[in-house]
Amino acid sequence: MVRLDWPRNKMTIDKETLILEAKSALDHFYPDYELAFLAGSLVRGEGHAKSDLDIVILYGDDFDNPHRASHLFKGRPIEFFVQTPTSLEKLMKKDRERGVPTLAHMVMTGLILPEETPRGRAAQDEAKAVYEQGPPAYTVMEMQQARYMITDLLDDLEPTRNRYQLQATIALLHNSLGDFYCRAQNQWSGKGKNLIKRLKALNPDFGKRYCEAFDSAYRLELEPLISLAEEVLEPYGGRNFDRDYQKATIKK
Repeated sequence: MVRLDWPRNKMTIDKETLILEAKSALDHFYPDYELAFLAGSLVRGEGHAKSDLDIVILYGDDFDNPHRASHLFKGRPIEFFVQTPTSLEKLMKKDRERGVPTLAHMVMTGLILPEETPRGRAAQDEAKAVYEQGPPAYTVMEMQQARYMITDLLDDLEPTRNRYQLQATIALLHNSLGDFYCRAQNQWSGKGKNLIKRLKALNPDFGKRYCEAFDSAYRLELEPLISLAEEVLEPYGGRNFDRDYQKATIKK
């Protein structure tokens, strides 16, 4: 069996060194910046050799070019999220609606650069308020639609399909099922590797079983995954296909 928590080449860099790297990159690409937040796995002590730095830059509302930019700087991948108070508020609201608090978490937990200021702490307080609010609860329609999508994927896990079709279905199910598990409990979700972190934070035992079920599924041992998915759906009505009805919404 594949080990689920195999050693990775984790890299521990002291925060002072990371701050110096970030300030150097900021001075190079955004020399007029006044406030930024340094975040990412390296800052949390969870990074590895290829980890990037995430830097949120906050200009004033007179700045007219909010954007995301990625650069390699002295061998380090860096992603810049360049915002204004208004654009940051809108994007945090959008993140909240999809249940993944990306920007709010970066600002809330980031290191304030070039130094702590009342404006920086105020921005962190606002991000923290968004984060602590949590995601909006599923509507009846959203719950129904999520159950339908997971049911449809489960129905595609037929042993008669070839391994490539099955693996494609399993990949889609990985995020759909985990996202449903989090959102159905009115908890923040995640994407990709961050989804696993969220599942383990919410319920370590479930997070372990989730990884094991998908590990088995990718080896085409499907029953553990099917059983786990049905367990997740059961409190909310189980599979959803027969007599499902969803009205089309067409934007004008």
